[in-house]
Amino acid sequence: MAELSYAPDQRLTATRAHFGLSQREAARLLGTTQTRVNHAETGRRQLPYAADVRLRALRTLAETAPAGPPPPAPAEAGGLPQVAARLAACRYAAARLAHRLAVALPARAAPARQRLAAAAALPAALAPPDATDPLPPARLGAQRAQWALLLSQAEQELLGRSGQAPALLLQARLAGLRAEAAVLAAGQ
Repeated sequence: MAELSYAPDQRLTATRAHFGLSQREAARLLGTTQTRVNHAETGRRQLPYAADVRLRALRTLAETAPAGPPPPAPAEAGGLPQVAARLAACRYAAARLAHRLAVALPARAAPARQRLAAAAALPAALAPPDATDPLPPARLGAQRAQWALLLSQAEQELLGRSGQAPALLLQARLAGLRAEAAVLAAGQ
């Protein structure tokens, strides 16, 4: 037995496109299933009568809607408090990052830079040749190991937390937050 074929329902496709509906959303509005909507759009079956009546009403609404941009929906106008909250959050985060860049990073980086600057001279300063009480070899080794550890920590501090690369990354985040805040402020 041959399956009947119908013309694809262009009204349904156009109505879905006009309102930005998925097949599932259209099916719920029309009171039918997603499968039936799909079959109607591909020409396998027609919509049930009740769904077709609802589709005609939606199509009429789509065709009689005024041209041009629609007025803001109530939900959109109610979104302004969300914009204001996000704007405040952006400004707060930007202020914190600016403080971190101007105060916290330099304060963390200064001791690390000072350790690295003194790296060559410190061993000689800690064990002067004219010392009356030189350290025993075991303590001298422990002292050098401690200094090596402090230098390593200073390098890690500058590379990972407060040096040039972390500062550039924070500057990029700060620029992004400021740009977002500017867009949000202009939209209010």
